[in-house]
Amino acid sequence: EQMQQRGLEPNVITFSATIQACGPQCSTKAAKLFQQLEASSSIDANIVSFNAILDALYLDGVHARDILLLGVERGIYSNFVDWGPTPRLDLHNFSEGAAETAVRWWFEEGLPSRKADATDSPCRLEIITGWGKSRPCHAEGDLLGRVKTVLDCLDVSHFHSDNPGMLVVDLSHWWKAVEVRAAVTNEEVAVAKEEVKMVAGVKEVVVRSAEKKAN
Repeated sequence: EQMQQRGLEPNVITFSATIQACGPQCSTKAAKLFQQLEASSSIDANIVSFNAILDALYLDGVHARDILLLGVERGIYSNFVDWGPTPRLDLHNFSEGAAETAVRWWFEEGLPSRKADATDSPCRLEIITGWGKSRPCHAEGDLLGRVKTVLDCLDVSHFHSDNPGMLVVDLSHWWKAVEVRAAVTNEEVAVAKEEVKMVAGVKEVVVRSAEKKAN
């Protein structure tokens, strides 16, 4: 605002730095700044901008996921998913908040939807975080530690590989947990449908009883 009052137009670097400075503590302000950046006809958000806003909004899972997928749609986060025989998630260009959002999306939506279309389920997953000089300057922070924390929260088994910038995930137990949750959900849906039928039946009996009394 001060720049605009002085007749100076902010650029993508200014927006990105200001959004990054907001952090999760000022996520509402960060979101407004990102909206202003998106509304600009002369400035295009880049990977630094997206990393910054996801660092600020990662706690807002739905909103953060929408922004991540917007970045994927625009090619900001390109080719970070490999659906080969051993699926791979390449996060070395991601900030910590962006990586957490991507990992949660992968396990909560990406893998389950892939399983529905596949005849078999992979038992191993590789997550690339990079390390040392392989990590770009716009993606600073303890990305490996952040990803491990998210995997622990999701109750996903993981271990280190010979590559210090890669985590290997054991999906065998996780798939079983997904199947159990799906079975419980299906059972809950079936129970809910039966309850709806029961309520409808009771209402029908009450209506008929009222009609008889009226006659």
